[in-house]
Amino acid sequence: MKKRTLPFSCENHACQHLSRVIQHYAHTAFPIGGSECAQASREALLALAHRLEHCTAMSLPINPRQAPMLKAAIKWYFSEIETDQALQARLLQQLQRQKPKNLL
Repeated sequence: MKKRTLPFSCENHACQHLSRVIQHYAHTAFPIGGSECAQASREALLALAHRLEHCTAMSLPINPRQAPMLKAAIKWYFSEIETDQALQARLLQQLQRQKPKNLL
């Protein structure tokens, strides 16, 4: 069975922006010394942030299971750190699952 992924476009430095958001969120929401589960979440987020930061492709596949946490990170970041509502909307839009087009 093929794994489902959510393509995240890296146009207009979106991958670098999302990487910065994730890093801030991971360090704040999951500080070092937390539970094992929290540390696993922290490491998964930081690994994704690293992949995004160093992405040279046009898009990067993201596990759809991570989308809810990434949306939470974006919402937190733009309420606490930065106020660029257009960038927030653009990042959130990219994390929306595309519905299959009706072929009829």
